[in-house]
Order: sequence, then C-alpha cells, then structure tokens
Amino acid sequence: MPPKHKGIISDAGIDRRWPYQVALHAEVCSGDQFAEKHEFACTLSEAPRRRMVMKKEPTGYPQRYILFCFATKVDADAFAARFEGYQFDPAKDRVSRKSNVWRWEGWGAPVRRYAEIVARLERVRSWEPSLDADIGCLLDVGQRTRFTRCRESVEDFLYWYIPLGEWHIVPNSEFDARVRHYPEGAWRSACENRTKPRENEATALILAFLRGCAYDFAT
Repeated sequence: MPPKHKGIISDAGIDRRWPYQVALHAEVCSGDQFAEKHEFACTLSEAPRRRMVMKKEPTGYPQRYILFCFATKVDADAFAARFEGYQFDPAKDRVSRKSNVWRWEGWGAPVRRYAEIVARLERVRSWEPSLDADIGCLLDVGQRTRFTRCRESVEDFLYWYIPLGEWHIVPNSEFDARVRHYPEGAWRSACENRTKPRENEATALILAFLRGCAYDFAT
C-alpha cells in the first residue's frame, strides 16, 4: 500500500466528497488537448486531484481513462456533455471497492470514440494491437488489419473500403496526407498543421483516411 501523505485526500475521500465522476480516455487528456479540459474543470466543483482507471474494452485490450471528479451532478453533466465523457459511478463501476479497474464493458458509439482514436493515432510510433482493434471496431471491419504496422495491409484496406476514393501521401521533410471521397472531389487534409513525418507510414495512411471520413461520425 502506498504511503499516505499529509494533506493529500485519499481515494475514498474523493469518492465521498466528489462522487460525480466523468471518464475520458487518457490520450485525449494529454499534450495540447489537456489545457481546455483543465481550464473548464477548474471553473466547476472539481476535486483537487484526478485519478486513473483501467477499462478492458470489448476488443480484449485494457485502456487507461482519467477521472474528473465533481461535487455536483450538474457540473459533471456539463463536463461530460462538453467533452463527450462517460459517466463513472465509483460505487458501481469498479470491479471491487478499492480497485482501479473499470467493470463497465460498453464500447461506446463510434461518434464518441472517433476523436479518441484519432488522438491515439497521432501519437503512435510503433505497432499498437489495441489501437488496431479499436480502429477495426470503429469502422466495423471484420478482417484483421494491422493498421499501425503494415503499410501494404493498410493500402489493401483503403482500396477495398473506399474503392471510389483516392488517398495520397507525400513523404518529404514534412508530412501531409490527404483523402478524397468520390463524388465530392474535395481534398481533406489529414492534419490541420503540417508535422514531422511519422515513423510508421501505415499509421499516416490510416490517419489520413479517418480524417477524410470524419464527417461520417459527426453529430
């Protein structure tokens, strides 16, 4: 058991005083995506510290989620609505009272998981089987595709999934991948800002595809 430090509220104390909790995937709470969530939560009745839970997805892979805890349901609802978070009940959603493992197994509608998956893709640097599985679920693809590893496999997938579309990648000192959907004929940038090339070309291709069909998941 980790040592207790004076002045630090225990997990049980947070559950008692801030019982209305919202879970967001850890990847959408990192880097430049964290600031907006932090600033908004600070205007509400948020607990003085955040926590983490692990959730085993239907794909079989565990994922990390950050808990934003609030004293009132109104504040938790406002935060969840703004950032498409999942309501987390500390009394019912844990495997056991002291566990940090989430028992809820609902995968969530694609429209809610889209931003999370794209955020994870933007940071991946090697083969990520859990991300491959989530992309497959998001796109409702029965076949196994190593989206984050095998460029050839991703190319085959793109030709099969959007036979009337085109994808294009320009590998140079900077990265710019685009997808065009027939019959719109409009190129959609894979990234709002050009970034350094990714180490994994397959990741770049599937990121371009997902960004290109983002409107399919719009609310």
